[in-house]
Amino acid sequence: MEQQSFSPVGDLRLFDPEIKPWSLYWADSNTVRLDAPQVGSFDGTAGKLYARDVFQGKEIIVLFHWAKTNPDIPIWSRAFSPTTEKRGNGTGI
Repeated sequence: MEQQSFSPVGDLRLFDPEIKPWSLYWADSNTVRLDAPQVGSFDGTAGKLYARDVFQGKEIIVLFHWAKTNPDIPIWSRAFSPTTEKRGNGTGI
């Protein structure tokens, strides 16, 4: 079976002015759908968004960190964690 790589074709960014979170949806050309949203907020030069995902058949939580310490070159990073019963990140996920 040929393995396909993730091919993002774009994203959809939504802001809810009433409760203030951002929702970021990536479009995947392999599945032709929007992935589950990353939900979070931005504060000055940093942003943290969280999402639930599945990796190798197990649920995980993904933290997306956005840093704009250099105004010309923002940096994205990701961290992955297995899900647990304790929910301490304030996002409800």
